[in-house]
Amino acid sequence: MIATLAEVKSILQIIDTSKDSVINALLPSVERFILDWTRNQFKQTKVRIQGKGISFDATTKAILDSAGGFVLRKFAPGIQIVVEGSLLNDGVYKINTVTATQLTLTPESVLKAESAGEYVTITMVSYPASLKLDVASMISFAMAKANKEGIQSESLGDYSVTFTDASTYPGVILSRLRPYRKVGW
Repeated sequence: MIATLAEVKSILQIIDTSKDSVINALLPSVERFILDWTRNQFKQTKVRIQGKGISFDATTKAILDSAGGFVLRKFAPGIQIVVEGSLLNDGVYKINTVTATQLTLTPESVLKAESAGEYVTITMVSYPASLKLDVASMISFAMAKANKEGIQSESLGDYSVTFTDASTYPGVILSRLRPYRKVGW
């Protein structure tokens, strides 16, 4: 996760819990937008393991490596990983505990049982701290636009406001994401 509920609330200076459910609902879609728009998963390839001996245990929420390389490769509790090449479990997860042969994921993780055999790659994910501000800005924008959906302009006495296209985020936010954008075809 790029930013937590607490981090977004701190940046937006929200002290009560009245917006928590809205922020929690927006966090996954904002993160997905950033990853898709930048075409960047923020993988740190120096912390990576690959092989055909990686399996997945749905009951224990664990990723198992028969070669036992998780500690050697510097996987640690609290980091996020991206799994690629599996039949059923490609995605982003957060590590809860680590042994040489097992990554146990956080309780909210959902895995499907999968035997070893596919060539699976597991890579650490690390988001730049500056993206937290972008997540908070995007959430603030989405919350503000929710009350104005479909309105192009509005006037009340001497007060007049015109809204931009509500289908995307403002250019100032997207310009902050541009340095992280990867070339895509």
